[in-house]
Amino acid sequence: MSTLLMIDPDPTSRHSLKLLCHRFGMEFIEASGLSDGIRLFKERAIDLIVMDMFLPQKSGLALIAEITSQDYHPPIIATFSAAQAPKINFKKFTHILGASYTFEKPVNVGDIVEVAGKT
Repeated sequence: MSTLLMIDPDPTSRHSLKLLCHRFGMEFIEASGLSDGIRLFKERAIDLIVMDMFLPQKSGLALIAEITSQDYHPPIIATFSAAQAPKINFKKFTHILGASYTFEKPVNVGDIVEVAGKT
């Protein structure tokens, strides 16, 4: 069973992905903020991380850099709302830092399922 960690302050986004994960037999772990997300990443065997770029405590870009600096890290899907930062090329920056995929919100959950199937 694959384990997906979602780090996103939006409860609706977390709930939608949780339902999808259960439907496809994936274990779903969620964190609403940075500190819980990092703790869960360090405590659990995670196969895929889905994370928002706009976290309350720290930029998602900084979190990607922190995760990818580890000896091992799972693939990362970065998500963002263009309305929150219309002049930033998040796809470019997230890939430079090590994210495997970057999707604009609202995310097509089928894309996440497809990525999860590759892990």
